Amino acid sequence: MKKLNEYLALPLLGLIRLYQWTLSPDKGLPSLWLKWKVCLHHPHCSQYSIDVLKRYGFVPGVAYALDRVISCNPMSVRKYPTFDGQKAYDPPFYRVVFFSWSPLGEPFLKQLFDDPRFEIMWVVSMPPKPVWRGQKVRPNTVAQYAKKLWISNIQTPSKLWLKASEGVQFYSWLKKLDPDFLVVVAYGKIIPKHILDAAKIAPINVHWSLLPKYRWASPLQQVFLDQETKTGITVMKMNEKMDEWEILDKFEVAIPFDWTVEDLINWIKQYWPKFLADTLRNYAKWEIKSVVQNNTEATYTSKISKEDGQIDPWTLPLNKIYAKYRAYKIWPWIWFLLDGDFVHKDLLVKVEKLEVDQNEFEKYKDLPLIVDKIQGKLNPAISLLRVKPAGRSSMDFEDFKRWYRFLQVT
Repeated sequence: MKKLNEYLALPLLGLIRLYQWTLSPDKGLPSLWLKWKVCLHHPHCSQYSIDVLKRYGFVPGVAYALDRVISCNPMSVRKYPTFDGQKAYDPPFYRVVFFSWSPLGEPFLKQLFDDPRFEIMWVVSMPPKPVWRGQKVRPNTVAQYAKKLWISNIQTPSKLWLKASEGVQFYSWLKKLDPDFLVVVAYGKIIPKHILDAAKIAPINVHWSLLPKYRWASPLQQVFLDQETKTGITVMKMNEKMDEWEILDKFEVAIPFDWTVEDLINWIKQYWPKFLADTLRNYAKWEIKSVVQNNTEATYTSKISKEDGQIDPWTLPLNKIYAKYRAYKIWPWIWFLLDGDFVHKDLLVKVEKLEVDQNEFEKYKDLPLIVDKIQGKLNPAISLLRVKPAGRSSMDFEDFKRWYRFLQVT
C-alpha cells in the first residue's frame, strides 16, 4: 500500500511542478509581481503540497494538501505561528527535540519516531552513570533505546545553564537545529528558560495527572494514596516553573479497584503516546487552544523515599495499607519489621502481592492487615497475601507464619 501511494503521487507531483513553473505567484512568471503577496503560509501551498505528497504518499498527501489550500485565505480561523513576522508557519512535518531519561519516555519516543508527521532531530538524556556493585558506566535506558531505533543524534549534557561552557555549546547547537517542538517526558531536570524558548512552536511537557491536581514529583503514586477513582495525563506548554503553564489537552482514565501503579504505567505505555502525537499536531494546526490553569485548585506531590513504604500491619487500617501497596508496587514497595531478640535481628518483610476482595473491602477496611498478631489471622477482606522476608524467597502468608515460628524457637 505504501508503494502504491508513492506511485499514485507521481503524476500529481508533475502537475504541481508544472503549475509552479508557469502560474504560481511564488515561483512562476507571476512571481515577478506577486511573490510573497498571495499565499499566506510558509512554505507556500504548492511547495507544501509537493512535500506532503513525497512524505506521506498519495492519499494522506492529498488530504493534507487540500486542507492547506482551503485554509489559505484571509477568512481562515486558524492562527498559525508566524514566519518572519508575516507568513503563517505550517511545515509538512514537525522537527522535534525529545528530552527524557525514564523508561516511561521510550514508548513516546517510539511513537514520534514512527509517525511521519514528526522528525526526531535530537534525543536529550542524562549522562551515563556508574551502576550496581561493579560501578560500570552505562548509558541510561532512553539513550540505549534511541540507539536501537537508529537515532544517532543523542545528547547527554550534564549542564544546561549558560554559566557553564557545556551549557553554552548545547544551546548554540540547539538554536542551529531550529526545532518546532521540545517534547519533555520525565526528563528529571529543570530546563532553563533560554532552552525552552528555542522551540519555534512550543516546548511541551507530558505530566502524569489531570492538572492542576497533583503537580510535581510523584503524581502517579499520589492518586493511589488518595484513593482516587480516575486519573490521566496532561499535555502542557512549559515555562521555567514546574507544571504551572497552559494546558493543551487531557486524557482521562478510570482507575479500577485492583489496579496498582504498575498497571497504570502499562496502560500509559499502550495508549498515551498516540494521544501526545495527535495533540502536538492539533496544537500546531491551531485546532486546539491552550488553557490557563486554575492555580487555586492546584495540589502538590513530593519525592518518595524508602521509608514511605513502611507499614504497621497490626494497627494501620487496611484501606491505607492497600492504598500504599497500590502506590508503591514498583518502588519502594510496602514493608514491615518484625521485632528481633538478643539472638535475631529485626526482620524486614516486603509485601509482594496483596489481593483484596472488593465486595468485602467496605466492611473490613478499617481493620488492620493482621487482626490477630499471636495467631497471625488476616483481615477477612484479604484473598491473597505473599511476602518476602529479607534474604529469603517469596512465600504465601501461611508458609511465612510457619517459617517465622520456627525461626523464633531456634
